[in-house]
Amino acid sequence: MSGSVYKTTAERATEGVQIIKKLKELGVSVTDPSYIYTKDLVNKWIKEGEVIKENIEFPRYGRRLELLLPKKVIQPATAAFKVVDEETRKILKEGY
Repeated sequence: MSGSVYKTTAERATEGVQIIKKLKELGVSVTDPSYIYTKDLVNKWIKEGEVIKENIEFPRYGRRLELLLPKKVIQPATAAFKVVDEETRKILKEGY
């Protein structure tokens, strides 16, 4: 374990790249606005190291990304790409 309680830039970069890669593996288009927004958040987290916790809607895929990018080493970065229920999906489609 590193001497610091907080993740280093390199640790954040490793975790952040894994999240972005996973989205691509799941078939999310790199031109999708939600993908671009997520990538921007991850890049900001890598640079600044501050906690980011956000739910990002991916209306084209009927999913929501529950993103948690923590500051501390003991907590892993997580990104749950969850299926949105039918009612929420309709609301999202109408909004776009």
